[in-house]
Order: sequence, then C-alpha cells, then structure tokens
Amino acid sequence: MTSNSNLYRKVRALVMKTVANGCTVGEAINAANLASKIIADHNLDPARIDWPTPPTGYGWDGEPGRGGKMVEQPAEPKAMKPKRQRKPAEPKAKGPTRKAQIIEMLRSPGGTTIDAITARFNILPHTARACISVFGREIGGVSYDRKTKVYRAVA
Repeated sequence: MTSNSNLYRKVRALVMKTVANGCTVGEAINAANLASKIIADHNLDPARIDWPTPPTGYGWDGEPGRGGKMVEQPAEPKAMKPKRQRKPAEPKAKGPTRKAQIIEMLRSPGGTTIDAITARFNILPHTARACISVFGREIGGVSYDRKTKVYRAVA
C-alpha cells in the first residue's frame, strides 16, 4: 500500500462520520473539515471521495477537498412583527405606607401590640419592634405597658 491509499482510507473514514451514522453535528462538521484539509494538503483527488451532505443549517464554503470548509449558514431573517402601540400607564393610587399605618396604630387610643403589627403586615416580631423603635423616635417617643404589652405614642 502506498501512503496515498492510506490517506484516502483515512479521509473516507472521516467523511463517514455523519449525523446519520450517530455523530453529533459538531463532530460531523469537524470530521468533514479535516477530510477536506487532508485532501488539499496532500494534493489528492477530491473526486474520489463521496462527500457527505451537510447537516441542516450548514453548507460548504468553497469546494470540498480544495480548501472548502463546512460552515453554518446564516439563518433566514424572520419577518418583523409590528410593534404594539402601548397606552401610557395610569398612575396607581398610592395607599398609606407601612410607616404611616404603624404610626396611626401607635396613636390610636388603645395603642397597639407586637402581635397586631405582625398579623397586619406579615412580618416577624423583631421587625415589628424595630419599626416601633424607629418610627417612635420620629413621633416623639413611645410608651410600653408591661402588663398589657401595649405600645402607645407619647405625644
């Protein structure tokens, strides 16, 4: 056997690596490109090779065996959808903030408890105590009744 016949055998083995024969798209493309490069580098006859059809979305850039490579073809441009005209957003009516609601609860005649704040705002007790501490400073202070566990605004 001559070295050319070994090269042809290698090239034929490479072009048999196709998606239909169980290879991935990337493996098939790399094998076809390597086969084309071997044919071109060793000045072999590319007509003696049965070149595979490229996988879907790929094609030959140039002639196989004469420096051509299998490359991804550009996708067909999709038709642009007309942009939907949007109406300007209407401003939402804002309700009282959490701060305003807690201050209102503290200023109510009966005051408020940690349990009432945690139930109303779905927060943890330590967060409710922190809110009372911070918001209480802003309204002039908060008193605490240990027996009833009620917080009230001082001023």
